Amino acid sequence: MNLLTTVIAASIITLSASASAHQTQKLVAADGNVTTEVCMAVASNKPIKLVKALRNNRLNITNANRGIRCNGMTLAEFGEKHHAVKTLAKIQRHQVKTELYTAL
Repeated sequence: MNLLTTVIAASIITLSASASAHQTQKLVAADGNVTTEVCMAVASNKPIKLVKALRNNRLNITNANRGIRCNGMTLAEFGEKHHAVKTLAKIQRHQVKTELYTAL
């Protein structure tokens, strides 16, 4: 009986801890600015919403990722912070990779 009580208590603690760890934040747009619209589209985790927001504002993903900052982060960093896996994959496909070369 004591073992059963311990197992049930441990299960309840584990489930409550994991449920609170996976609570999502609700983002609210502060204004109707172009950058806000794009940032909200990134956080939505819907790539089609991101594409539409960029198209409506005559932007492309490469330039948006270079120039737009969401709370001081690039679009890729912002998507990663908000666990927007689908939009993050879309952004990373179009991310320009820069390499530094040194003269020998």
